[in-house]
Amino acid sequence: RRLLTSADTFDARCDFAYQLVLLRNPSNAERERSRQLVEQCLAQYQIDDAAALAMATDPAGPLPPNLAASDAAAWTVFCNVLLNLDETVMKR
Repeated sequence: RRLLTSADTFDARCDFAYQLVLLRNPSNAERERSRQLVEQCLAQYQIDDAAALAMATDPAGPLPPNLAASDAAAWTVFCNVLLNLDETVMKR
């Protein structure tokens, strides 16, 4: 949700996510692969509203009225991918 409200364009959101999670900007190849992932997920979630709502709200709770479930779900998948990278910086 923070990502969706932080910027309006794909590139700005992608840069923000990479900076927040990996402390760097994505390479051109990473940006393109990220774009493909988000577009693919968005297409799937636009077809399946129930799956989109489940991905976007569990366990975070209800979406703000201005956020589409399909957008939130697609970006949630993208963020999950970033968080699962070996490169991800985490404090334990």
